[in-house]
Amino acid sequence: MGRLLIQPTVRTLDDYSVFASEHGLGFEVVDFAFPDVLDSDAAAVLDRYRSFVGQEWLVSAHGPFLDLYLNSPDAAIRRVAAERIGQALTVADELGLPFVVFHTNWLPMVRWPAYSERWVEFHVRFWAEVLEEHDTTVVLENMWDASPEPLARVLEGVGSPRLKACLDTGHHLLFSHEPLERWFRVLGATSPTCTSPTTWATSTPNLRWEPVSSTGPS
Repeated sequence: MGRLLIQPTVRTLDDYSVFASEHGLGFEVVDFAFPDVLDSDAAAVLDRYRSFVGQEWLVSAHGPFLDLYLNSPDAAIRRVAAERIGQALTVADELGLPFVVFHTNWLPMVRWPAYSERWVEFHVRFWAEVLEEHDTTVVLENMWDASPEPLARVLEGVGSPRLKACLDTGHHLLFSHEPLERWFRVLGATSPTCTSPTTWATSTPNLRWEPVSSTGPS
């Protein structure tokens, strides 16, 4: 069984460390997902994690995700998306993190058949180039995705053991009508080297997040 991760921020790191120590958990660093950190105090936040005594708890980072569309027809938007993703990957390299999670940012309201083909084409090209420049494993997480096929096609198209899928079951609950079992089957069958690690979001159909104590088993 894989290690369960929780998401502290630099401000809650000490409190989360106590909880992680008590329950054998790891950390997914989430600070660098947010523009205000990337644009202001990224160096200070990075230094805090570098000096953190529980380095063995640092397993992954969550990359930026707001408005990042790698397949945008606007080249300027694509450049911004690539820059933000590059910032997160540099942080992962500096901290020696083995995994970085990014959202797919598939837009389900766009129904043109050409959208799907362009989305897959641009993602395959982008992530193939990224993996040549960085050592970390990139994990693509479903967000608004209605079905697993586009993500599976990207994994297959890149064909690297360092590009994997993260099946967020909370996002699946909110945005997909496909059975969860089918998501596991399609993503897991993409390639022998591509797996589907699961992140258990605590979201419910009305998009509420609850603390572990109120949603976990009694």
